[in-house]
This record gives sequence, structure tokens and C-alpha cells, in this order.
Amino acid sequence: MDFSTEYKQGIWPAIRWFLYTVGMMWVATAVSHALEHDTYEITIIWPAGAVGIWLFIRYGRLGFIPVILGQEAYHVFSMPYETIFTFFSACNGVAAWLGAAAYYYLGGRNDNISQLKPILSLVFGATAIQSFFSAITGCIALAITRSLNLIDLEIIFIRWFFSDLTGNVLFCPLLLAVSDKKSWIGLSFKARVVPIIIAGSVLIIMWFLVNSPALESLGQYPAMLLSLPACLWLSMRKNTAMVTISLVVILTGSLFVTTLVAREIDDGNFIALQIYAAIIMGSCMVLHSMRLSRDQAIAELDMQKQQLEFAVARRTEQLQKQVEETEALAAKLEQQALSDYLTGLPNRRAFTLQVNQELQRNERSGQSLALLLVDIDHFKRVNDDYGHITGDTALKTLGVAFDELVRQGTDFVARLGGEEFGFLLPDTDRAGALKTAERIRKTVESVPIDYPGGQFYVTVSIGVAISVRRRTIEQMLNEADKAMYRAKYNGRNRVEYGYDLEVTTGSGSG
Repeated sequence: MDFSTEYKQGIWPAIRWFLYTVGMMWVATAVSHALEHDTYEITIIWPAGAVGIWLFIRYGRLGFIPVILGQEAYHVFSMPYETIFTFFSACNGVAAWLGAAAYYYLGGRNDNISQLKPILSLVFGATAIQSFFSAITGCIALAITRSLNLIDLEIIFIRWFFSDLTGNVLFCPLLLAVSDKKSWIGLSFKARVVPIIIAGSVLIIMWFLVNSPALESLGQYPAMLLSLPACLWLSMRKNTAMVTISLVVILTGSLFVTTLVAREIDDGNFIALQIYAAIIMGSCMVLHSMRLSRDQAIAELDMQKQQLEFAVARRTEQLQKQVEETEALAAKLEQQALSDYLTGLPNRRAFTLQVNQELQRNERSGQSLALLLVDIDHFKRVNDDYGHITGDTALKTLGVAFDELVRQGTDFVARLGGEEFGFLLPDTDRAGALKTAERIRKTVESVPIDYPGGQFYVTVSIGVAISVRRRTIEQMLNEADKAMYRAKYNGRNRVEYGYDLEVTTGSGSG
């Protein structure tokens, strides 16, 4: 509940805030005065100091209003009023404000008491400063008004300081944790009930053990010492609000059990018990914050691991994509390097590689291999008469026709340059090669070449070479080239057959 927010909403919310905070301080002061040992009038704990610090942490300097008025309301309506009580109320207000200021100065936060730095700031900074200032100003006032000697003031100071310190260490973490709404988000019924049941069970067991004759010889300390294992176990739970509630129940219960059961207890023993309670509470809260810090560190490491794995996976995917794109580009460039840009057929380099592969396979299998060189007749005249664009059209048209003539996946056709094409026919003998060559020749002379003024036809001269084994590409091309030029010489538009290349040495020409 923020006063500034309540005030902006209207006068009645502001009045509700005023009554809520003043009433809370009045109850805390009443409880604090009620917690006094009957015989020695020793205040067991002083929760009002913790409430004061909490109000200043929560509402800033507006905390002066409920801190002072709440104490004054108790002094006026619940006990014989003395002027010095107003001084005590003012000093307690200043002490609480100094404690809250020290808390923030040392790194505390009002919205998170579960971390180590806020806990240390609260336990070793805010509570000690509030307790010391409240005790020292109270003793000064008593020295002036009551004329007490130094020894009495020393006893009162020690009682006052440790009563405030115990209350602050026990209840400040409790108030900050319980008032944090985030502490209750997603908290199951089991998580709420189990710590309280355990704390109550510990107190019941403790009561019977302390009353047992077997532990009577241990004096005033068994209850506080027996609470330590349960407090340590509770401090390792995750929810800060339930941890502080359970610890306060056990430790305040231990103090009450001790004061109710112990037959004799002096100031020294009781102060020792207060110190034990404060040390156990402070230590358990430090352990609790360290456990949560460890869990948070593990969660952050896990998150970083997941982010790293995601980044690695994403980068791997990007690299894989880049590799695929690079391989595709390389394949495309390789395809372009092996393709004729005009006809789309393989070029001379691709034809040479294919011939070498087939010659190697031919060497192993012993099967015949046919090579055909096809040259368009009078192609220069086509370019001169119809233009180079029409000449390119003729090359592309014949390229399509040639690709349709070969056995897909077996035969190979390429443009070797200019108007010259090459065919490679694996596992093809002389008769098959001549038959295929004749089919190519007839197809060409029947394929019309379109140009803007109409159509025309071309013819080809074909040279055929056959090899069975142990021949080089140069030998085969040489024989096919000779046969092709013989076809040109004999009138063009014809097929000529080269010499058989079946000998193991020599050029094979004749």
C-alpha cells in the first residue's frame, strides 16, 4: 500500500492508510510491552523497532507519522502517561529512520529481501544502528529524568539494545518478505502449510524435551539449541516469506519456552539467549539468500547455455545454408564452365572429360566406343545471308534436335565450338554408329530454321570413329576429324567412316 498512490485516489484511501499504519505501530508497541519477563521486567523482544524500520523502508519519511503516533497512542491510552514517553517515541522514530537509511545506503532493496546483499544490509546495518540509537537516546533521557547511576544505565542500555536487536533481526526480514506480493505468486497450499506444521511440531517437541528431567542439567539453553537443526532445514526452502514466518515462530517460541520453564534466569543468561536467537535468524537468512542466489546462478547458467545452444544452432544453420549456397554456386559455376552458353549443351571441355571417362571404362570392359563429329555445311554462308542472329537460332534449333536424338543417360552430345558438334556413343559398334550418324544427317536436313523472312534448311557432314581399347582422345578426334573432312570433300551432307582404331600402337591413320 503506497501512501502517494492512496492519496491520489482520494481522501478515504489516505485515511485507510493512516489508520492501517498507525494501528499496526500501536499493536507492535503493545505486543512489545507485553513481552516482558514477570520477575526481572526484561523485555524479551521489541517488534516495534522492526515495524518502524519496515514503515520507513516501505513509505520513506512518511513513516514518521505512524511510528510516532502509534507509540503515542499506546502511551496515552494503555499506560500512565509521562512526558518522557513522547521523547522516547520521537527517538524511536529517528532510530527507525536511521536504520532504514543505513539499509538503503548499504545496498538494500524494498522489493527483494531474498538476496544476500539486502539481508546483510538489514541484519548487520539497519538493525544494529536502530538498536544502538534507540538504546543510547533512551538511556540519556533516563539519566536526565531519573538520576540513574552509570551501572544502572549500563544494564538498561544492554537490555534495551539486545531487546531491540532481537526484535529487529527476527521481524524485519519477516515484514519485508511477507509484504512483498511476489513472494506469494504461485505458492501452493502445500508450500504454505508444511513449514508452519514443521515449526509448530518443533515447538511441541521442544516443550516436552525442555520439561524432561534428563535435560534439566543443561540449564536455559536446550530450547534454543534444539531449534537450530529445524531452522537450518527451513532456511534452505525456496519461499522467503514462509521461511521467515517459520523461523520467527520457532525462535520466538524458543524464547518463550525458555522464560516460562526456566526456574532461574539472570540478565546475562537472557541476553545470551537473545544473541543466540539473533545469530540463528541472521545466519539462517544468509543461508537462505545464498541458496536462492545459487539457484538463480544455476538458472542463469542454464539460460545462458540454452541461449548459447540456440546461437550455435542458429549459426550452424546459417553456416550450413552458406555452405549449401556456396556448393550450389560452385555447382552452377561448374555447370556454366561445362556448358555452352548458346545452345545449353555441354561444351568442348565437358566433352573432353566425358570422352576420357568413357575411354577408361572402355579399357576395362572391352566394349566399343563411337565418336561422331558433326559440322554444319556452309555455315558461314548462313551468317552472311541471314545474319549472325539467325545463325545463332540455327545452332540452338539443331542443339535441341541433337539432344532429342541421343539415348538419355547413355549417349553424350556437346557443342565443340562454332558450327561443330560432337557425339559420344558408348557400347556402340560400327554399324550402330553409322546408323545413328545417318539418322542425325536426315534429321538435320528436315529441321526448318526460322528467320524473319521465312524458313530455310541446312545440312551436316559427319565423321565417325570407332575404338575398342587402348586409344587416346587425341587419336579418336583425329580419325573422326579426318572422316568428317572427307565427307566435306566428297560433297557434304554425308557420313564418312574413319579407320578402325583397334591396334595397340600407332596413330591408326592410313
